[in-house]
Amino acid sequence: MFLAGVGVGVFVRDRPADPDDRPEGADSGTDTDSLREVLAGARRVLGDLDTWLMGVTLFLIFGLNFTVVGLWGVPYIVHLYDVSVATAASAVLAANIGFAVGSPAFGALSDRTGRRTEVIVGSCLAFVVAYGVVFLTVTPPLFVVALALFVGMGITGGASVAYTVAKERHADDSGAATGTVNGMAYLGAAVFPAVLGAALDAYWTGRVVDGARAYSAAGYRVAFGIVVLGGVIATLCAMALHVRVARREKRSPGAPGATSASGGD
Repeated sequence: MFLAGVGVGVFVRDRPADPDDRPEGADSGTDTDSLREVLAGARRVLGDLDTWLMGVTLFLIFGLNFTVVGLWGVPYIVHLYDVSVATAASAVLAANIGFAVGSPAFGALSDRTGRRTEVIVGSCLAFVVAYGVVFLTVTPPLFVVALALFVGMGITGGASVAYTVAKERHADDSGAATGTVNGMAYLGAAVFPAVLGAALDAYWTGRVVDGARAYSAAGYRVAFGIVVLGGVIATLCAMALHVRVARREKRSPGAPGATSASGGD
C-alpha cells in the first residue's frame, strides 16, 4: 500500500494548467488551493451528523463482523463443537460467500427500489437477529452457525449502501464523504479484535487447541453478546439516519438536495 501510494504521488497527474481544460467543479490545480478545498470539504463532511451516524454504523458492522469471521470464528467452532479445523473453516466459508454476494445484491436492491436508508436499517436488524440466535443458544446446530455467519457477513453489503448515501448527501465533497465513512468502517476492524479478545481472555480455560486459546462457552456467549449489542447500536444509528433523510425528503420531495446537501442540519 505504501509503494502504491508513492507511485500515485509520483506518476499521477490530473491538474490541467489551462482553466479551460478543467472540468466544471474541479479545483484550480494549485497545491495551495487544492489543500484549502480539501480541508473545506472535510469540515463540511465532519460537521454533518449524518456522517457520524453512517460512520458509527459501519464501524460496528464491519468491525464486529471482521473480528468474528477473521479472528475467532474458527476456534469457536473447533472448541465448542469438537470438530476439525477444516470442518470449522468450511462453516466460516459461508461468511465469506455472504460477503462476496452481499454488496452486489443489496446494491441492486437499493437501486431498483430507490431505497437507501431502509436497506441499511433492514441489514442492521438482520445482523442482530443472526448473531442473536448464536448468542442465545451458544451452540446451535453447526448449519445454523454457518447460516448466521452468512447472513451476518452478507449484510455488510446492505450497510455499505451508506457509502452511496454519503456520496449523494455530499455531492460536492463525495471523495471526502466516502473516504471518511470508509475510514470509520475499517477503524472498527482494528479496534474490535482487541475489545473482544480482552473479553474472551477473561474466560480462558488454560488450554491451547490447534495453536489457539480455548475459551469456555460462557466466554463465547459474552463475546456474541457484545456483537449483538453493537448491532443494536448500529440499528439505532441507521434508524436515526433514516428519520433525518425522510424528513429532508418530506420537506423537498424529489429534490436532489434531499440526500445531497453539502452541509449538516
